[in-house]
Amino acid sequence: MAYKSQGTTISADADVIARVITIKPPQRKADAIETTTLDSEKEERMPGLEDRDTCSVTIEYSPAKATQIAALFNVEKTYTITFPNSGGSIAWKGFISQEGVAELKKNDRITQEITITASGTEAEEEEEGGGGA
Repeated sequence: MAYKSQGTTISADADVIARVITIKPPQRKADAIETTTLDSEKEERMPGLEDRDTCSVTIEYSPAKATQIAALFNVEKTYTITFPNSGGSIAWKGFISQEGVAELKKNDRITQEITITASGTEAEEEEEGGGGA
């Protein structure tokens, strides 16, 4: 079954960021640690640290929205992308590391681009208590 992207939202600590045009979700990735030795018969690796890359969001510009985004700049929040029709969600801790008005073009709306960088803390772990002592 295919899902439509129309209706997908992104929020910062449950506050929805309105008038979203595009979202490029962060992708999970893991480093590969080289473990090959001189007596190895092939390249050998083991899994390293997991990371997420950045999330890119384009929204319609408005002075009120620009003020909201400016207040979120460089502040860690839980960001959640929620898919429509019970299609699930992606949540992670991160902060807006870049924001600003996008390229201005003739006969087009003004947009604002936001980059959200993962902070390295999983949102789900934080919500469940963070694995204390």
